Amino acid sequence: MKKVASLRYSVIFKKAFSQSDIFKAFVKDFLGIELNINKVETEKSDHS
Repeated sequence: MKKVASLRYSVIFKKAFSQSDIFKAFVKDFLGIELNINKVETEKSDHS
């Protein structure tokens, strides 16, 4: 079995899904919707 990082680590989740081709494939596979996007923005956090 291939080891993957836990989704509780937001950095791993954001790195994977901030790439538009990966995000579009995920949405198409799970929801059946084809997206036409160039950029995926993730939630920004303020570390003041």
